[in-house]
Amino acid sequence: MSSNGETSTANVARLFGAAAPVLIAAAAVAALWVSLLRLGASSVGAVAAVAALALAVAAIVRGRRDAPPDERSARLQVDGDLRMREARYRTIFEAAELGFAVVDAAGNLVESNIAFERILLPAEQQKILSEVRETAAAGEPEQAGEDNCERRHRRFFRTGSDVVWIDLAIARIANVDGTVSALCMVQDITARKKSEEQLGFEATHDALTGLANRPSFEAQLRIAFEDETERAPFALFFLDLDKFKYVNDTFGHQAGDTVIKLVGKRLRASVSSNDLVARFGGDEFAVLVRGVERSDVAVGIAERIHNNVTVPFKVEGRPVAINASLGLVLSSTRYSRPEDLLRDADTAMFAAKSNRSGFVLFDAAHQIVDGERLELQSDLLTALQRKEFYVVYQPIARLDDGAAIGYEALLRWAHPKQGTIMPGVFVPLLELVGLIQTIGQWMVRQACLEFAALRERHPDRPDLFLHLNVSVHELFAREFERNLLLATSSNHIASENVVVEITESGMLENGERTDNILGRLRTHGFRLCIDDFGTGYSSLEYLQRLDLDSIKIDRSFVSGEGGGIASEPIVKTLVTLADSFGVGIVAEGVETQEQRDFLLAIGCKIAQGYLFGRPERLADLTEPRTRGR
Repeated sequence: MSSNGETSTANVARLFGAAAPVLIAAAAVAALWVSLLRLGASSVGAVAAVAALALAVAAIVRGRRDAPPDERSARLQVDGDLRMREARYRTIFEAAELGFAVVDAAGNLVESNIAFERILLPAEQQKILSEVRETAAAGEPEQAGEDNCERRHRRFFRTGSDVVWIDLAIARIANVDGTVSALCMVQDITARKKSEEQLGFEATHDALTGLANRPSFEAQLRIAFEDETERAPFALFFLDLDKFKYVNDTFGHQAGDTVIKLVGKRLRASVSSNDLVARFGGDEFAVLVRGVERSDVAVGIAERIHNNVTVPFKVEGRPVAINASLGLVLSSTRYSRPEDLLRDADTAMFAAKSNRSGFVLFDAAHQIVDGERLELQSDLLTALQRKEFYVVYQPIARLDDGAAIGYEALLRWAHPKQGTIMPGVFVPLLELVGLIQTIGQWMVRQACLEFAALRERHPDRPDLFLHLNVSVHELFAREFERNLLLATSSNHIASENVVVEITESGMLENGERTDNILGRLRTHGFRLCIDDFGTGYSSLEYLQRLDLDSIKIDRSFVSGEGGGIASEPIVKTLVTLADSFGVGIVAEGVETQEQRDFLLAIGCKIAQGYLFGRPERLADLTEPRTRGR
């Protein structure tokens, strides 16, 4: 392997061609001068030695000058090319967008270009050059070369919140004297870093709220779950907004986005900065609160979250109340997988939504209920084929004499193991498995068939009404309208004798579409009624907007403790409101004589409840009689 001196000489010969001997000789003159002085020779001696060498160099140069004209021409051409190349590379060096600096073996800055000074402030230049000097000093000559280039990123904080990222590359250069110099290259990569950070943020955060997204939350949950084995407990909350579609349908999706962002801010403000808040999508959120071990603490946090989220919002200057349901679960050693925590929090959330309690802490009872729900869900898939569904009818009667003016058709499920199951249990499951429309169409056909038989039993009562309670999922079914028309006409039932009931909560979902469908039903002659009136957000708006025949006061306002009225002011207001709009009113849940008397006194004429008859199959149905009179 050649020495460094031999390598350098070969490089000079390769680069400078015919002029190489002269340049090498000149270098030798200079080197001899320095060496003699370092060895302590007198100035005179040094001059004599150098002069002798200079004469030799002069002879060489003279010999070159005395060379034939063609050779001199070639040498001049080479010299011109070299000067041109040097000028070209000098221009490139100075005009480069990358910053360059050269530090010699002694640590002195030999040269830097304009970009180096533009990219870095003076203090930053010194920090970079300090690194370059350390790199040069730490290297051995044999380590120099292109394959021994070090790269690193450096961050500098400037005035205010400005941050500058620098890509720094340092290469060692072997000198002919055995020392090592260093060349550094700097590039401003701030824009690239910001872009990478933004991409990373977008990959782990929700675009609308800026909260963590589901994958990011699940990753953090996994970390927290692993930490839990080190006795680091936590609580997990799963939140879903109730009837959020109302906001989108009434105010538009932009307003809905505003509400979602405000909910995110309220959730963030409800916990500490060390806790994790995420949006899973739509109107679903999750919160992970660390350091929670006791259930009473978790319940207190859930209450705070619920209270903060349910404060009415201002949307386009109008107050909008949004309710929320939370399920919460505490970490414990009985869990073997983090996803089981999410599952149980989701189960508890559904329980809170079902009983309208706001929030529910998961326990073993919910686990049992959830298992039963999965079993029922499976049984539903074949229940229709096994003819396990049937229809019962509850009378709607006049308050003064108790005579029936119509019947509401209600669906029941005769489960082979669990007996009769009520709609409140299986209807949500029907919606979940996608059978709600199929079962709903069957019920309409069956109810019309049996109602026709009932009318035959009472030929003196052609004015009897059939009330069909329809979910919004059934209403939106493509075949609903056609199926209803076919079921009534084939059984010779006039459309005027059929009342289509839809819950007020159902009216909130896709309001414009609901209005259009109800409008078409009205043109066919069907009567319209809003069930559970007073439980929604915009009861008055419906009375103004829709051509309704009647409304039903929700039983929660009527049936109170001890047989009294649960909320007399609300019931009075609703009766007065309906009367002012010329809309009929039906009081649900009337079970006692006291309730009947109150309703008669305030002008309510029609009611439904156990006082007038329980829901019964067609074969068991009898003319209702007044009780207590």
